[in-house]
Amino acid sequence: GAGKKAFWYESGNKHKGILYDSIPGLIVHGYDELEKMTNRLLNDVSDSQYCEYTQRHIKNRVEGHFDGSALTRFRNLLATGE
Repeated sequence: GAGKKAFWYESGNKHKGILYDSIPGLIVHGYDELEKMTNRLLNDVSDSQYCEYTQRHIKNRVEGHFDGSALTRFRNLLATGE
């Protein structure tokens, strides 16, 4: 939600096939995938390409906001109930 390059790393396959696993590049399983995705995000994917990816695959499926203010929204919710 903060617009930074990220993925969910799982060392095994316990969560393989869950809903979020259907989103390409969101979950990586095992060391080989970890190494490939880390290199890909660091070396091959620009910030604008990643922003496009999040808008297409992540927004409103995993996260509704991309403003980096999730904690502020949560605090406001707790304080006001809105």
